[in-house]
Amino acid sequence: MRDVKQMAKGLGLGAAVLILALSFGVTAARAADISPEKRAAIDELMEISDVRNMMDQIMPQMLQSVEQMIAAQNPGRDHEIASILTRYFGESFESYEDDFYEGLYIVYDRHLSVDDIKAMTEFYKTPAGQRILAALPRITQEAMSVGMAFGQQAGREALEKAKADLEAAGIKSPI
Repeated sequence: MRDVKQMAKGLGLGAAVLILALSFGVTAARAADISPEKRAAIDELMEISDVRNMMDQIMPQMLQSVEQMIAAQNPGRDHEIASILTRYFGESFESYEDDFYEGLYIVYDRHLSVDDIKAMTEFYKTPAGQRILAALPRITQEAMSVGMAFGQQAGREALEKAKADLEAAGIKSPI
């Protein structure tokens, strides 16, 4: 998974999401190893934290990121690109939805004990927890924007510095 994360750092958000989504198919089989008690605790946490609604809010942002990557290479075709990608992305993401959620079980299992999960669930039931849950989609969106802007700036700078070495090695530079 570390290699996937390293690759994702160098790619756009949309490409990173696709790589991660595909990697869930490989790891989802391990979700069956999670104890019934822990699985039930994760179910309750995902229910109280409304993970499905959060994903419904984040998915359009990911699609928009991919649309922008393709539109940058195809000026003036934004509407056509959006129409095509919307049709296929919805279908593709739906086909991986179960694998995605199984992958979430693995993530929670790997990093949290059953007691931690139960404590989070209890916290999210409080007024402060509910306010945090309500703010998380906006925080996530803004954090992704900040990260993308930083990544684009740092990547552009690195490519500018590497351009001469790439060309000397006979490698075409994208800039």
